[in-house]
Amino acid sequence: AYSASLNDSLETPTIDLGEGSEKYVSAMIWFGIDGPADYAALEINISGEWKTLETFPEDNGDYSEEYQDADDNGWLYIESDVSEYEGDASFRVRFVSDTYTQYDGLYVDDFIYFRKDPLVERAFESKF
Repeated sequence: AYSASLNDSLETPTIDLGEGSEKYVSAMIWFGIDGPADYAALEINISGEWKTLETFPEDNGDYSEEYQDADDNGWLYIESDVSEYEGDASFRVRFVSDTYTQYDGLYVDDFIYFRKDPLVERAFESKF
């Protein structure tokens, strides 16, 4: 179980997001937390200011395994579009708890930043 009145985070090193669109971060998460009083937030830091991208759990339950999209082991895939951001950034998953009920906690794995570059259309000329 985690501590009461917790406000802790796991942070990435600085990542150059570059320019353009189709940029995302994703992770696998597993949680057993007393939501919504206890929650986790995926946040981005641009120029020293943290902004929330996603929060969980939602209203679907306090355990990730209760969610329809969870895999057989209770892990959920989360993905957040960060296309509006450019340049250097860091990310964190911040976990906050109140003073009442504590469950199993929050686990994060496979945190990834990736781009989906648009396909370049090419004109082909066929000669027969």
